[in-house]
Amino acid sequence: MNGYERIMSDLNKHEKEIITFLIENDKITNKLVVDVTKLSPSHVRRIFQSLQERELIIAKGRGRNRYYILKSFD
Repeated sequence: MNGYERIMSDLNKHEKEIITFLIENDKITNKLVVDVTKLSPSHVRRIFQSLQERELIIAKGRGRNRYYILKSFD
């Protein structure tokens, strides 16, 4: 089991979707997640906060320019 598989086993459905997207893409925004999942903006913020607290993603930028990238697991 590689690092990403171990991580994914501990995540809920929406967290897995975000991490999978980030594995395949460079970055993700709150707006994109809200548009795709139809979750509320506050729920999406809580998901991003949880992923940041687990040190899986890193926030870049501020305000409307904020986006998130996957932390590297070298």
